[in-house]
Amino acid sequence: VNATAALVLIGVLAVLVSLLRLPLERGARLVGPLASVGVAILLALATGILGIAIFVRTYPEFFLAYRPGRVAWPPVALLAIVGLSTALARWANRRPARVRRIRRLALAASGAAALAFLVASLTYGRDNRVRHVVEDRTLAGGSVVRFYIGLTDRDGDGFSFAFGGGDCNDADPSIHPGAPDLPGDGVDADCFAGDGGPEVAPLGEGQYGRVPIGVPARPNVLFISVDAMRPDHLGFNGYPRETSPRMDALSETAIRFDNAYAQSTRSIRSMSTLMTGLYPSEVQFGQELEWTSLAPSNQTLAEQLAAHGWQTGVAMGSTYFERAHGFFQGFEQVHQGADTTRNVAAQRGLAMMESMAEQEAPWFLWIHLMNVHAPYLPDHRPSRFGTEPIDQYDEEIALADQQVGVILDRLDSLGLSDETIVVFFSDHGEAFGEHGVFGHTQTLYEEELRALMMIRVPGIEPRAVSDRVGLLDLFATTLNLVRQPVPRPVASRSALPLMTGAHAAPEDRVLIAEILPDGRFPFDRKAILRGRYKLHWWVREGRFQLFDLEHDPGEEDDLSAAEPQVATQLLGLLRSWTSTMSLPEQQREHAIRSDVLRAPPEHLEHPLGYSLQGVFTILGCDIDEAEVRPGGSLSVQCFYRVDSTTGRNFQFRLEAVPPPGHPRLHHMSSGHYPVGGRYMTSEWQEGEIVRDRVALALPDSLREDATLTVRLSVRDGRRTIPFEGARTALTIAQVRVRSRARGDRPAPSRLLDGSGTDAGGSPSEGANGADPSPENLRVPTEPATERAAPGPPPRLQ
Repeated sequence: VNATAALVLIGVLAVLVSLLRLPLERGARLVGPLASVGVAILLALATGILGIAIFVRTYPEFFLAYRPGRVAWPPVALLAIVGLSTALARWANRRPARVRRIRRLALAASGAAALAFLVASLTYGRDNRVRHVVEDRTLAGGSVVRFYIGLTDRDGDGFSFAFGGGDCNDADPSIHPGAPDLPGDGVDADCFAGDGGPEVAPLGEGQYGRVPIGVPARPNVLFISVDAMRPDHLGFNGYPRETSPRMDALSETAIRFDNAYAQSTRSIRSMSTLMTGLYPSEVQFGQELEWTSLAPSNQTLAEQLAAHGWQTGVAMGSTYFERAHGFFQGFEQVHQGADTTRNVAAQRGLAMMESMAEQEAPWFLWIHLMNVHAPYLPDHRPSRFGTEPIDQYDEEIALADQQVGVILDRLDSLGLSDETIVVFFSDHGEAFGEHGVFGHTQTLYEEELRALMMIRVPGIEPRAVSDRVGLLDLFATTLNLVRQPVPRPVASRSALPLMTGAHAAPEDRVLIAEILPDGRFPFDRKAILRGRYKLHWWVREGRFQLFDLEHDPGEEDDLSAAEPQVATQLLGLLRSWTSTMSLPEQQREHAIRSDVLRAPPEHLEHPLGYSLQGVFTILGCDIDEAEVRPGGSLSVQCFYRVDSTTGRNFQFRLEAVPPPGHPRLHHMSSGHYPVGGRYMTSEWQEGEIVRDRVALALPDSLREDATLTVRLSVRDGRRTIPFEGARTALTIAQVRVRSRARGDRPAPSRLLDGSGTDAGGSPSEGANGADPSPENLRVPTEPATERAAPGPPPRLQ
């Protein structure tokens, strides 16, 4: 790789020498005595310093995500190449007789560079450590590689035969890494391990354990969760700062799981898995992009408990999940509100507890604390630990710890502790630059994926469990403890046998984690854990990393080249699981087959016909509803004709704007990448018709009889790109909000305390209504004939 890079650089240098010679000669004649190397260097330095100053002032958060060294080397290398080329051009200018020789040398070097580039395209990706350096440790390397993959993707399935794309048949869009690979058809559709594959993480009945006699017959269940809290920042895990005295005390009376993992680093996905007992790709989500709804076809833990006589309630320290329709299905009482004082969720939850405790029926209550989520300390209170972001984060943990103490103390004072199961967990962790990112949602490394999980059960002695478990196991574990069956086959497994010490977890148990593209966050990444190994898979890019967590818990030493057999086996299991267990709508191929059309619809309700810089034309849009209701949704699908290919990834913004004088509502918009983030504009092919479907969640506080204006705009980064005619936003249509009919009330999951707006003035998952970004800031093939499956594949637990 180094030799290839050297040849390419030599070729670039030779070309620049040839190109710069004549312009330099003419420029020198124009500026006269100022045409010196020293003056040129001073001008370059002054320009560079000015540019850096303007950039840092415009984007102050940039260097939180990128280390200066990673940013500095490309311009330094470019300056070095230009400087050396300039020096050689001046030298050649003094020796006219050697010009022909230099040109022949430049031509030969250019040919060698082109050959080296061809070799690199076919060999790049064999060593994933090189890919990691190029695509993760450089500023633009990942974008360049994705551009070349798109350029050499002959069948338009998003995977290439070159540049590590891994496509084993680049003439058939149904064959590529991660494609559904049904056994018995003789086709290796997922480009791995031949036809078919083993069954991985199969669904089951929860693998229940025996409930000890001392556990109450129909206990109450109290869930306490803290958003984005890392378990390694707590005292009982050896953290030196005093962040968690009350949590430490709880750990001494509970079963503590020291090896717990979230199934996603995105809150909506993570919480949906523990409430359904399924992995994210197995959960049925809606078509909303920024705040994905939970489809009614899912059966949640709250629904199952309510069906068997439990009272249910939830108190959330944020309005974030109010936008996700169906997220709280099964909960009879729901409180959501911006918790700027950090105690509202706890107090509202305790009020629910006291009310439900007055009834004879047992209850299930979930209290979720949001203040540990960024932005930290939005009220500008000082941190006892320092002024850096990690110091502020630790202060928020200490403040959350106080609220946990308030909740547990009230449980004791009401005399409910002996009949209540307490489940305490975090939905994921938080990154602080360990792998070049801050926050969560972008990676599946340990700092983001590790979760807190402990369970206090009357009648079961406290202990520490080292076996690996997933947050999705809380679904089967809770139902096991209350002696109720799982409502359907699930991936969740009861941890009760581990809690009682009846037996250990199987050594070959597989756990999976995912970041699914959902429009706003277009990342498509998966990880698999088995034994002491963990493998990361970047699905779209086709690369992977392997780590030995026993010897490398910080995931710093990629073993994919040193232990290729282990990497190959785990990647095969992950690919097999993806192709067999993921719902079709969670697979990229399905999205492309569903939304890339051969021809536009014959009739569009709202024709537009505006071009954007010659890249695509928006033909028009259809709106599913003539009228909408408060607490409902607005479904829009727009159709684009691709006029030319582009290397840019445009983001579309669809919004429903209320009339003047209406209370401000921030979340009736969707800033998203097209086709749910699964088919970016850089992948669009000329002549295609692309359908982009979006559903906007409407708040309950939307006024009846108001008229909403539906508008569309397009952005490239932070810059809005105008359509032809300098239109920065296109008005699609106007939609009326109808009055609620008698009995037409929002479902319990839509109840909201307050106005339904964010206190902080922007869409938020944070405690104060702001979402600062690092969580912030990427079909199945229909068989022609009936496929006869061979005997059952091996089952991997």
